[in-house]
Amino acid sequence: MRIPMLLLSAYGLTLAAPLDAAELTPLLGYSGGGNFTNTASAQSVSAESSIANGVLLGWYAAPDKQYELLYSEQQTTVGPANTRLRFQYLQLGGNYFYQGQRQPWSPFVAGGLGITRINPAVPDSHSTLRLSLSIAAGARWRISERLGLRLEVRGHATLMNNRSTVICDSGCTLAIDGDALYQLQGTIGLGYRF
Repeated sequence: MRIPMLLLSAYGLTLAAPLDAAELTPLLGYSGGGNFTNTASAQSVSAESSIANGVLLGWYAAPDKQYELLYSEQQTTVGPANTRLRFQYLQLGGNYFYQGQRQPWSPFVAGGLGITRINPAVPDSHSTLRLSLSIAAGARWRISERLGLRLEVRGHATLMNNRSTVICDSGCTLAIDGDALYQLQGTIGLGYRF
């Protein structure tokens, strides 16, 4: 699946939107969480916390509401064998600004629904694609009419089942612990209003 192409298509739609109708925010942060079981050894292993990046595209729906398209990714390692995995999130959702979008400082809550792709760094391996959702809380500081600094903490839940597995680059198989894979992500971004 070509997730970046979907994001570029959505960005193209904002170019046709009226001025001051959208905001594009590149994101940089840190992500952690994700528990697996090594099926060969029956050991529980966790994904290492690491740098995450992404981009958020928002459309204004009301003075205090915004629709959002979020793309985020993290490259990490799992377990003592340092199995390499890449988590990619694509979610459509929205947020609510408590003090409206025009205020210099406004806290917000957000949520999204979409897909997660878990891609092992194994040649010819198949990625795992699952439904996911997220909730977030944060604040935005309006630096100028066009620029805004965004800080947020977001929790991701990827829906799984006990039969979901991921192939390791060392030849092992990782099974998902439980019915969901949880990750927590903190990000900072500088948004530009169109």
